[in-house]
Amino acid sequence: MVPHVAAEDALLGGLDTEERVLAVTAVPDEKRGERLIVLHTADSGGAEKLQQILQVSDLPNLWRPSPKSFYEVADLPVLATGKLDLGAVRKLAADLDTDSRP
Repeated sequence: MVPHVAAEDALLGGLDTEERVLAVTAVPDEKRGERLIVLHTADSGGAEKLQQILQVSDLPNLWRPSPKSFYEVADLPVLATGKLDLGAVRKLAADLDTDSRP
């Protein structure tokens, strides 16, 4: 099990924004059990910028999403309370990630 929050914190810490521009979740993976997925908005600066942030972070390699695991979305799903909808984030990641489909 990879701590999604650690990867998310490393990415958000490298961005110069207070806004919620990304979410880290996991999808099933045959070899590892699960694989991290990063959903990000255009305001994040893009997948390349996020990958550069991870390269200089002190996260172990196992906790770093692979370059093909970044997906840009128009908006992150939120609940009526304004909090991130984790269930919808997981479903969106599974729908976008072709490698996690049976």
